[in-house]
Amino acid sequence: RPRLFVQRKSFVDPDQHRRLCIRHQAIVTGSETMATKSSTQGPDAPASASVPETSTLKEQLLRSTPAASAYFVDAMGSAVVLPLLPVYVASLGFGPEAVGTVLSAQFAGQMCGTPVFGFVADRFGPKISLMCALGGSGVFYGLTAFTTNVPTLAAVRFLGTFCSAEGGAPKWIVDATTLEHRDTILGMAVLFGSVGFIIGAIIGGFTSWLVACLVAAGTSAATVVSLCALRSPARAAPAERRSSADGRPETHPLRKGLQALGYWLSVTAAVGAGVLYGAVFTLPGIALVDLYGRDASDVSAMFLIGVGLILVVQLTCVPAASRFLSPELLMNLGLLIGGTLFMACALFLRAGSHWPLTIVGAASMTGLLLALIKADLVASAHLQPISNDIVGTLMGLQNVAHFGSVAITPSACTALYTHTSPEAAFVVAGAVTLAIGAAGGVVALAKRAQLEEAKRIQTADTSSGAA
Repeated sequence: RPRLFVQRKSFVDPDQHRRLCIRHQAIVTGSETMATKSSTQGPDAPASASVPETSTLKEQLLRSTPAASAYFVDAMGSAVVLPLLPVYVASLGFGPEAVGTVLSAQFAGQMCGTPVFGFVADRFGPKISLMCALGGSGVFYGLTAFTTNVPTLAAVRFLGTFCSAEGGAPKWIVDATTLEHRDTILGMAVLFGSVGFIIGAIIGGFTSWLVACLVAAGTSAATVVSLCALRSPARAAPAERRSSADGRPETHPLRKGLQALGYWLSVTAAVGAGVLYGAVFTLPGIALVDLYGRDASDVSAMFLIGVGLILVVQLTCVPAASRFLSPELLMNLGLLIGGTLFMACALFLRAGSHWPLTIVGAASMTGLLLALIKADLVASAHLQPISNDIVGTLMGLQNVAHFGSVAITPSACTALYTHTSPEAAFVVAGAVTLAIGAAGGVVALAKRAQLEEAKRIQTADTSSGAA
């Protein structure tokens, strides 16, 4: 008999007791249906399993639209000041190291904020997480327009990116999709964020500092208003923790997630992508302004070329490669490609034209985004079977590693650029990314070989048992 009848005298609500009696009778007779189960759980019961396996790709895309919009607005708010930052900091009388300080503060805010809003998404739902994050970022993006010195600018950018949608958006997508379509939808959402990034870069490159910051604040506020009319996707009910055969309680899902090798592979790839992320959005812009005397519009042009190449690669090369390579191998392959191309930028720093540096720097962004998309996919694929209620928290911790490396990289790169040479800064950043990608690729290959060996042994045992 179900354990719920052991203490039935303690029930105070007669309606709750009646519902449980109906459900118990259905369980005993074997006639329980989903309708009986939902009617006996009452109005306050947690939502049942999230997405039907028969749900089509189009339906899941529509359910994931709010998360894609959050990626778009979050990326646009982060990128809107990047083309203007070297010029704006120079107008305040500071050098390249001040640019690295502001960028480090901006990325440190994302590092600290994503686990907080990831936990909020797990605890209260992704809708609450996204509304709080985008509302806070809109306020601080508006305040960015009125900063007049570097310390205040760094503090406001830290607080603005602390309120990051990176915590709640992946949780929304995981709740709204099945594993079959999640790779496609997650990739499209991140690409939508890339479009927001390039639009933010264009706004920053061809408008003033005041207009760019106010546009970022306005879009965040508009997204919060639109989210008020939407509902969060249905969440699976948290699994009951049972005891094992020897009476010991089952391992907590959070601990299981931290013990998954695939999760740590995604964390490692996120760190490598963070190094490349911080380098790509720091060094080429500084070199274009410092070595070639270009302005913010030329930095925006590099981002525009980069996003165009990303769209081509994601829509053509990645689907074809996914048929032969696992996501673990693809994310490390992205790091290898991005690190190699970024090291090649050092060859074009003294060229007569700025276009070779612009094109190669933009091409390195393709490897960066490939690593980020596949790292999120690998993390969700290993975490959701354990428990759906730890996805936001542990993907937030993954973002801590990612944005932690992003936050350190700009200051380190600008220090190398100033005190050694521009070539050394590009080579070191690319080499670090290359080394992380190579190490992760070796581990992923070893894991794949181990799984194939286990599958071969299992097949052999099945064949011998049948014989």
